[in-house]
Amino acid sequence: MSAMPTLSVVIPTRNRPQVLLKALACIQEGSEHPEEVIIVDDGSDPPLGGSIDSAGYPFALTVLRNAPARGAPAARNRGMRMARGEVVLIIDDDILLDRHAIRYHKALHQRHPEPGYAVSGRVIFDPDMPRTVILDYLEEYGSHAWMARRAEGELFRSGVISANLSMKTVFLRDRPLFDERFPYNRNEDTEFGLRMMRHGMRPRFSYAPSARHHSPLTLQDYLGVLEKSGLCKGFWALHMPDDTDRCFMLERLLRGAGERSRVFDEAGAVMRELGEDFADRAVDDVSVSDRHRFCEIAPRWFAYIEQEFQLRYWRDHVSGFDRIESLLDRNGGPWSAEAFAAAHAVNRGFLPLALVYANYLIDTGRSVEVSGVLEPFDGVWADLTRAHAAVELGDWQSTEALIRRVIDRTEDPTVIAARQRQLAAQRLNGVCDTGHVPAELKSLACRLRDLEPDFAFLGSIAPAEKHLAVEARYEHMREILPHDRPSA
Repeated sequence: MSAMPTLSVVIPTRNRPQVLLKALACIQEGSEHPEEVIIVDDGSDPPLGGSIDSAGYPFALTVLRNAPARGAPAARNRGMRMARGEVVLIIDDDILLDRHAIRYHKALHQRHPEPGYAVSGRVIFDPDMPRTVILDYLEEYGSHAWMARRAEGELFRSGVISANLSMKTVFLRDRPLFDERFPYNRNEDTEFGLRMMRHGMRPRFSYAPSARHHSPLTLQDYLGVLEKSGLCKGFWALHMPDDTDRCFMLERLLRGAGERSRVFDEAGAVMRELGEDFADRAVDDVSVSDRHRFCEIAPRWFAYIEQEFQLRYWRDHVSGFDRIESLLDRNGGPWSAEAFAAAHAVNRGFLPLALVYANYLIDTGRSVEVSGVLEPFDGVWADLTRAHAAVELGDWQSTEALIRRVIDRTEDPTVIAARQRQLAAQRLNGVCDTGHVPAELKSLACRLRDLEPDFAFLGSIAPAEKHLAVEARYEHMREILPHDRPSA
């Protein structure tokens, strides 16, 4: 693109007109405007139309309505298909773009004209919101913390977040967009990003087109988010297992029932002592020691809530799952071959169980039985496990065929999911280091193993150093707009 590209903003919304108006005001006050903003009202009650005066904005404003509500993925898809700009920027209705965000999204795409280039802009909690214990935790240690550790221009390898994401419309044209089958608005953006990366999308992180997340979450709100996230991860592992390592969690979930129960009891006791409203209090109103107690229990508590709801999804959607649980001892003790075989017989179509069973067979010297266990399954995870069994059996011809198929399946091997790379590196290490292997096979195995990336982060840095690091990244962006700077 020689000229600055045109840009469309797509905003799905439901029953939040006041915060949506804040989002529109931020776009209106920007140093540069999009060519159009498309709002998709997903079944708001009352309808959104009367709350928005499209004539009052310096850009074309279109309000579409889905009635009845179809969910954020469907709303997002409808807006993206209507977008006329060369670049489409998707944000949520509680995302407040900084003053220069539109300029930087446009400038980055102008500088990188390749169709698959995409930009994921920084998102922080809105500093104008009261700083509560739960928001402080999420930004320092939880879901928002990883944003502070991204490097300018870093390539996303495990999906994207749709809160502040711009892509070229020519790349999206004629491709399936967000998967509308997800039961809730959680994880569908990660799945979308992984799928687009297989087709050549390269999303890069940038601090410059920053935004603030105006979401005054309470602890109860966040527990609801975790519930929906767990259910969506259960859906994802069941229906699209090759996109996520969640399909490998069955053994951990079943064996971890006792540990989860213990942590839930511990978290309940801590919260009763701190007070049920502790996490929603202002940070300055609580002691450092009490915050430390909360931060100590929160990571396991929150992770285990997600796991419980992933199990709940499987119980509700996997035939005979309760029977599988009863056949496999969840509270310790080794699982016997008989228990595995009986559980496998209940549902031969459940990949997570088949993978656990196949690994058990490999570990107990029964690799020859793996092909029968995995016979109903087709995909990268099943092929990697077959390759592991073939290595144990010394079947180099099958190993070579399976490695070739794994590489071919991914279309671009550099975007194999992280867990798949780790598994391949671990399981095929012996192939790479064995001298009595055909050279071509060894080369293929090494190629797959070497895809394991370096997930190095900046690590934990002091606040002053963090500020300097952020400023340095902004300086990097001066190459694009040398006479202007993004807002902090």
